[in-house]
Amino acid sequence: NGVTREPHDGDSNDGFSSRLFTNGSCSYNLKEELQSKQQCAINPALPMIFRLICLLGLVVAGEVMAFAGPSPSRKPGVSAPEVLKEFVEAAGESLLVVDVREAFEATEEGPLPSDTVRPQAINLSWDREAGNMPLPDSEEVPFDKPIITHCGGGGRGQKARDFLEKNGYTNVLNGGGPEDAECWKEFGSK
Repeated sequence: NGVTREPHDGDSNDGFSSRLFTNGSCSYNLKEELQSKQQCAINPALPMIFRLICLLGLVVAGEVMAFAGPSPSRKPGVSAPEVLKEFVEAAGESLLVVDVREAFEATEEGPLPSDTVRPQAINLSWDREAGNMPLPDSEEVPFDKPIITHCGGGGRGQKARDFLEKNGYTNVLNGGGPEDAECWKEFGSK
């Protein structure tokens, strides 16, 4: 079951064309590679420079996917669900969730913290105009306490994370919010 090349109109005689190569069902199409993250052998019949280019493309594609994670719509700075899960498990009962939404933003999917709902969470609303928020009481919340910030989808959650870190908090992640269901399920009930 060797590596074969699909014929393509306009192929040149050097064995290289705009269509990339296949090994059975594995295509060397970069888009498919990004989506499937499959590892495929490079065609040894190709000139060395083309094999290196293909290999580099596969490595870069894998790194892009590892960095980007499964959701390209996730806002910058929002931690991946796997990272949040590990963080929540490691923190246990010491976890603090900081909800930076305004009171009018509470939804059924993501209610604001209260005495009866989300016992490990507090609401410290991010002030968009001032570009800040109230800080947690440092006597009750030590600077190394594990904290997850969130808003609806992660934009203000990242600003809150940056603000907390700027003010001395050292163990902070941005969890996104109810709009990112994958992330929300890891800490939304806390």
